[in-house]
Amino acid sequence: MRNIATEAALKLLYADELRYQYIIWRIECAVPWEVLVDDPRASAAVMIVRESSSGTEAVIMAERTSRLGALLERLPRGEITVEADRPWIAHQIGLLGPVETLVPYVRMSVSREAFRPRADERVRRFDASMVAAFKGSRIWSEAGQLDQALQRALTAQSEWVALSEGRVVSKCDVLRRTQRCSEINEVVTEASFRGHGLATAVVAAATESILSMDRVPIYTTTAGNLPSLRLAQSLGYRPVTDSVRLRAFVR
Repeated sequence: MRNIATEAALKLLYADELRYQYIIWRIECAVPWEVLVDDPRASAAVMIVRESSSGTEAVIMAERTSRLGALLERLPRGEITVEADRPWIAHQIGLLGPVETLVPYVRMSVSREAFRPRADERVRRFDASMVAAFKGSRIWSEAGQLDQALQRALTAQSEWVALSEGRVVSKCDVLRRTQRCSEINEVVTEASFRGHGLATAVVAAATESILSMDRVPIYTTTAGNLPSLRLAQSLGYRPVTDSVRLRAFVR
């Protein structure tokens, strides 16, 4: 049964604007997933489920435990891959059967007011005139990896790069995920240029560009990647979710 809550109802539940935008982002990315929302007058819990060629997948988001059980009862039985939006949700799923942690990660966002710019004259928005500088990059050790990265750069919403010695030495992609949100990912820097603030500078440029279009920036990293977390925090980003990806067997 499809039960899609209105944005107005979700807005009442998620007073934190960045958190609210994240929830809407996940729902908009979910199509054609089935979106199930627990009674929006009583709690804040959302479950997104789909069947794919690799099996059943679900994303579960909640603000408190009061009504989470009602949603978890609707999880399909058997093996399922779950993204739990909070660690305590993962614990609740563990009560339903055996679980295996696959990837813990953090999604972060920043408002225009909280954003701390970081200008650097070496940073540019990538365009076709920079293909030679991109091909001269030493970030990737294999030609195939370079070709894939260049293809992403040419097809992404935008790509921000830092140039030095005539080549790309740091970069990040910006992907337009929904009408509201753009995601920053694939942040990489050539080994000999790390520690000089270039990754921070390219992410800052990407963030400023997203905010200038009245869009919401989303930055994702693994929970154990402390340099990446510190990079985002230095620009004003803060976590909107502390997720865990699980493989569970629901009895």
